[in-house]
Amino acid sequence: MTNYFSAADRAQIAAVFDNVHTTLGQTITAYKDAESTIVVMSPAYNSIYGTGGSSPSTITKTAVSREISARVRYISGDEELFLSKAGAQLKIPLPHGSVRLKVNASDKDFLKEAKRVEFDGIRYSITSDPLGIGPFSPEYFSFFLTPIDEDA
Repeated sequence: MTNYFSAADRAQIAAVFDNVHTTLGQTITAYKDAESTIVVMSPAYNSIYGTGGSSPSTITKTAVSREISARVRYISGDEELFLSKAGAQLKIPLPHGSVRLKVNASDKDFLKEAKRVEFDGIRYSITSDPLGIGPFSPEYFSFFLTPIDEDA
């Protein structure tokens, strides 16, 4: 398909997609597992065998998060089956409150490793692998998220 468009035409179409993403995107926060830093106070302590006195180390956990611009699409009640509109044979029911995110390629890797996502005061877990989207090559990536039931 790229043979039908010149490089200038492809760049112009990509700019339109970038403009749509910038205009319709909202800021979400993605969280990875916290990074642990272990500081050993005494070189005589052996952490493998537990010898050399009591554990003289401290563990510091640092939250790892990033704000990402994403296009958010809330899944409506009539779309309760994932991929049913695409004619796929695999039909997976999505819980009420599920959303679909579209992010750019630079945020895909961080979001792929994230444990939870938060926006609009609701926490979500990522329930799909990234799906590449773009007219000529994958420039944006789609993820499905389900709300985390924090009352349970």
